[in-house]
Amino acid sequence: MESPVRTVRIVRRRPAMVRLRTGSLCYAAAAPKSSFPGGIQEDSDSSLLQTALRETWEEIGLAAEGIHILGEFDEYLSITGLIVTPFAAYVGGPLNLAPNSDEVDEILRVPFSAFQNSRTLRVETRVRLGVERKIYFYDFQGREVWGLTSQIIRDFLSLVDQA
Repeated sequence: MESPVRTVRIVRRRPAMVRLRTGSLCYAAAAPKSSFPGGIQEDSDSSLLQTALRETWEEIGLAAEGIHILGEFDEYLSITGLIVTPFAAYVGGPLNLAPNSDEVDEILRVPFSAFQNSRTLRVETRVRLGVERKIYFYDFQGREVWGLTSQIIRDFLSLVDQA
C-alpha cells in the first residue's frame, strides 16, 4: 500500500525569511516540533500544489492569492514513511498570518541568514531501523529546527548557492 502524501511549503519574502510553525498535533507523544505548513492530500485537492496551498491557508492563514510558486522539489521520504513534496514560494506584501490554534502553537519567523550561518548547524548520525542517517539541526534563538524540515532547508540553500 502506498504511503499518503504530505506536502510542505517554504515561504519567502524580502528580507528572506522562513516561516515555520510549531505544534504537536501529529506528534502526540513528542515535544512540539518546528515544521512547514503541510498535510495529507485530500480527495478534493486537484494537485499536490493545491494541497500545499490549502494546508498553508488552514494552518497559518496565508491566502493563496499572494503566493507566487517558485518551484517544486523532488519527493522526500520521511522516517515515518510519508512521501513529502515541498514547494518553494515568494510572498509579496505584508503578511497577516493567523495561526490555527488547533494545529499551530506559534509561527517562527527565521531569517535565511540564520540557516546560512555554519555555527547554527549541528549534524548527528543516528541509526533507525538498521539504517545510519545524518540528522541536521539548526539552532535559532534557543529553538531547534531538525529532521526533514532541516533537510529541506539545507537542500534549498544548496540550490540557492548553486544559482
